[in-house]
Amino acid sequence: MGTVLRIKGFKFYFVSFDCVEPMHIHVRKGRKECKYWLKSKESIILAANKGFSVVQLNVIRKTIKNNFEKIKQDWDEHCGKLGNINIMARKKLGRDAKNDPFSLLNLPEIKKVEILKNGIKVHLADKRIIQTPFTALLKKATLKQRKDFDFSPHFIFWDEIDEIIGVKNLLNGSIKF
Repeated sequence: MGTVLRIKGFKFYFVSFDCVEPMHIHVRKGRKECKYWLKSKESIILAANKGFSVVQLNVIRKTIKNNFEKIKQDWDEHCGKLGNINIMARKKLGRDAKNDPFSLLNLPEIKKVEILKNGIKVHLADKRIIQTPFTALLKKATLKQRKDFDFSPHFIFWDEIDEIIGVKNLLNGSIKF
């Protein structure tokens, strides 16, 4: 995960597995989260919102606009050329938020997370239960660090070790161990 900014209690970040999508940023505060597509400083488009008010979304959008150059530079460093290559591939496939099964709009929400001896068990709203081994960062973490997590509808966060696992990654098997 790439944490870009922490401003006014909002955490702005990238998810490594999302580098196959066009440039965007996730924002989190408590259990609320949203995602914005970033075409340019003047074209910042809300892709998904879970819980933020209109006032909060306006603050987030303004913060993104005021920090656009830094966000773009961090995206380029974090995702490299992979993101640009995959934009063309996605356009060929016609994938967008409406017909992409892995868009936040179409994913089941996380209802419960359990830390096990050798991995994580995630209970989803659609009654599926997914169990996965720890990622490389979680393997290196102490038990206390592993248990110090929070989750929102679509992500599990370990802020101290800067790790995140998304529902999309659990469902499509793109977690690196």
